[in-house]
Amino acid sequence: MPLPSSTPPDPLFAAVRIPGFIAQALAASRPEVRGHAFVVAEQHAESSKTVVRDASDAARAQGVHAGIPVFWVRRKWPRVLILPRDPGAEEALKARLRLLWETLTPVFETDAHGSAMLDLTGTPWSRKVIHDETGLAMLGERLRAVALKHGPERVSLGIGPSQVVAKVLTRTGGIGVCSRGSETRVLDPLDPGLLPDLSPKARERLAKYGLERIAMVRRLGKEELTLRFGAEGERLYTLARGLDFKPVAGRRDPVVVETMLPRDLNDQEELRNQVRLTADKLAHALRREGLRTARFTMVLTYADRRETRRTVRLPSLTAAFLPLAEKAAEAFFEMYQRRVALRRIRMQAVSPAVETRQRDLFETDGEESRNSLETAIDRIRRKRTFGAVLSGSNVGAPAEGKARKKLTREPMRNQNTGRGYSGPPSPLTDT
Repeated sequence: MPLPSSTPPDPLFAAVRIPGFIAQALAASRPEVRGHAFVVAEQHAESSKTVVRDASDAARAQGVHAGIPVFWVRRKWPRVLILPRDPGAEEALKARLRLLWETLTPVFETDAHGSAMLDLTGTPWSRKVIHDETGLAMLGERLRAVALKHGPERVSLGIGPSQVVAKVLTRTGGIGVCSRGSETRVLDPLDPGLLPDLSPKARERLAKYGLERIAMVRRLGKEELTLRFGAEGERLYTLARGLDFKPVAGRRDPVVVETMLPRDLNDQEELRNQVRLTADKLAHALRREGLRTARFTMVLTYADRRETRRTVRLPSLTAAFLPLAEKAAEAFFEMYQRRVALRRIRMQAVSPAVETRQRDLFETDGEESRNSLETAIDRIRRKRTFGAVLSGSNVGAPAEGKARKKLTREPMRNQNTGRGYSGPPSPLTDT
């Protein structure tokens, strides 16, 4: 008989949802509006076309909901506050919650709406509770209490032996739990519209065919579901049984770089050069780790210690300097609005992906030569230091919008020898 320590732990997943995440993030950053009826709109709240993006619980209780025009709220509910959306508050709340998830499990994934899937299998939180409904309910209460301390006013939780079961339970509101072996009993009476990862068309057909409970879907065979729902029939067959399609993606540590300015700067041209230098550091750090990113977050720290941040999406996964530098410069000129000197620039790739080393079929000769030259520069930097080779393209006039000026090509310069590089154009130079 095997020792207890050799028995693999039972799988356990916790799905977390923050209902009304946009409104809850705003309330977390502005405690004075907590408990009040308010709606969140985009910046142009006076436009007749502006609609409500989210509403607080107190506003929802009065009948206000996302999607209705702001002017209608102003007429029908004059006491409901209309507040502008605050992306910075949303990013701050997601960052606090992400730090919390890191203390609970090394394997988790999050989305843009504050939701998270935690793989608690084998963690101390999993080992300290009995995996029956009473024990899992106690675990859910503890998780919710911890999450509420980090900003949100309301949290919905689902805990079960699979991701599908956990996601379905979190959509029922409150805390839902399911012990191993009880998947059918828990899922059968629920609405199949709660199943995750279904297209709107599939949900419409569920209503059309009168499939009001997951049990009715489960009793249909795979062939019949495929006949009625096409490619999603097999997905329905699997989801109705509480089975997962994929594991939770393992969390990768964010790649973070920063530039401490030699002095507090407010000259835009000098600051642009420092932004491009920071982008160069991030590109080098990603390539060194064999990673690429489709987005990065830029954080500017002012001399008065205030910070502003923005997350920027890239056209595709990359670790190349040029696209990172261009997007970083554009984001900087949009962010830097205060007449206060800057002290520090930080860039971070939060969820980088592994570099597959597969060449792009549509890669041009110019891109190929730039990639080869970046690889050569990386070899020099690994042997010496990052500062052994710096880009001359970080010196020049700032680029704003589409009217970007072509920068004067300057040679790459070796800081150790003072010698210039006069070979082919650098991949770090605007062309």
